[in-house]
Amino acid sequence: MFGLYIHIPFCESKCSYCGFYSTADKRRLGSYLKAVFNEAEARKAEKIDTLYIGGGTPSVFSAKEIVKFSDDLSGVYNFSHLKEATLEVNPEHIANCGDYLRILHEETPVTRVSMGVQSFNDNDLKFLGRIHNAQTAINAIEKILNADIELSIDLIYGIPTLTNEIWKNNLQFLKQFGLNHFSAYSLTVEPNTAFAKRQIPLDEDTTLQQYGILQEWCAANNYEQYEISNYARAEHYALHNCNYWNLSPYIGLGAGAHSYSGFTACSQTKAARRWNINNIEQYISNPANSYEQEFLTETDTFHEYIMTALRTKWGVQKSMLQKFSIPFQIHFNKISAPLLRNKTLTETEQAYILAKNSIPLADAVAEMFFFNFA
Repeated sequence: MFGLYIHIPFCESKCSYCGFYSTADKRRLGSYLKAVFNEAEARKAEKIDTLYIGGGTPSVFSAKEIVKFSDDLSGVYNFSHLKEATLEVNPEHIANCGDYLRILHEETPVTRVSMGVQSFNDNDLKFLGRIHNAQTAINAIEKILNADIELSIDLIYGIPTLTNEIWKNNLQFLKQFGLNHFSAYSLTVEPNTAFAKRQIPLDEDTTLQQYGILQEWCAANNYEQYEISNYARAEHYALHNCNYWNLSPYIGLGAGAHSYSGFTACSQTKAARRWNINNIEQYISNPANSYEQEFLTETDTFHEYIMTALRTKWGVQKSMLQKFSIPFQIHFNKISAPLLRNKTLTETEQAYILAKNSIPLADAVAEMFFFNFA
């Protein structure tokens, strides 16, 4: 089984914090979908179990365009085994969308929508460069829930305009709407963004306070932190993202999309990673061959697995460690021993898991395991 990711790099405008490949120039929308389909035909897979259409903002396309595109893809990929199909949307496209959601629900494989709300406070939204306001986000949420489509929203904390009280109020909207899933990200200043050019200062102490508020609120309201930035009730996990975290194979279509061949065991063929170029014009002109590729060493794969696994509630699985050669297993045991003694890590029958208070340090802990086994 493969996950299938499709990157739609078009937006109404470029947000000040966004480091993803995207553009507000929408002149090539139609040509782009044709190019993605051509790439799909060159990269067939037997079975797809998750589909994620992200961006950018895929909802810049009309419902009918998405229907046609999904119909075309269903002629290339077998969607009969889909467990989840997600479409990213923005509030401004959904709040006054007419039949958009009904068509999506009835005529495409989409079962889940992920919406970038970021905040329910207009000052925060203006600071971030978002073009919707809080009421538009509320209207869009109500429409999606009334359409009987599973909804996840994105929130951001650590915004310079965001007070702790406003952050608590943002979280209460999750409870008010009964959402089963949301993502919460700490604001970062990414290279080559408007924030980077303006050298926006961030307050680390306030960010940590708001992370603490988030943890307390989730514990009190039965939301489980199953990955460092993802929260769910009643195991409503984002299945496509889980593919990334456990080194399952996935195909990425579209300009800037990444693909991964998957990892089984150290003695088998090296895992391959490829990425399409971040250039719409070049991609459209040759969609099947506009990429670069690398073959990962066992060291690369070990580092990648530790980095992603420690960010999740499932941790580093002992069954996965056994797929690496003996030197890697010895190295893991050596580095993990003091971390177990000081309770940074906990050990279960199946896994090594970060202690709750160590989760914000996940990347730093993972780097302790990095080593060159060449």
